[in-house]
Amino acid sequence: TTDINGIITVALEDGVYEVIETIAPKGYRLDNAKQDITVKAGQQATVTFTNTQIKGVQIIKKDSLTGLPLQGAQFEIWDIGVSTNTSVSSGAPAGQLIGTHTTALTGLITVALKDGTYTIIESKAPDGYQIDTSSQNITVVA
Repeated sequence: TTDINGIITVALEDGVYEVIETIAPKGYRLDNAKQDITVKAGQQATVTFTNTQIKGVQIIKKDSLTGLPLQGAQFEIWDIGVSTNTSVSSGAPAGQLIGTHTTALTGLITVALKDGTYTIIESKAPDGYQIDTSSQNITVVA
């Protein structure tokens, strides 16, 4: 495990080693590159792994009066940057449905998304609640 600066130091015997990152920091993608290093007496070998931050959206569903999180709300995420549906009469936004997600006990949904423009629609309200019919447009950028 790396330290707060992202550095790990390991004493190794002379030889050739393959170094692999096995766990990325929370919120980052794993660097899948395997790197070979040669360790020689009295010399330091260095490898660098680069992690890319996972981009996306976090949806939070709360009770409008109490502010408490709500489990069981269902949301659709539409990629409107790849519009394949231009019919307003279909009731669906222009674009491609990329997923339907349901809030957890914490009222949260976290979804990794590539760069693009998206529409988020509540498609099912939790039991005992009314659906929020407004949609939210978001843009994800590097």
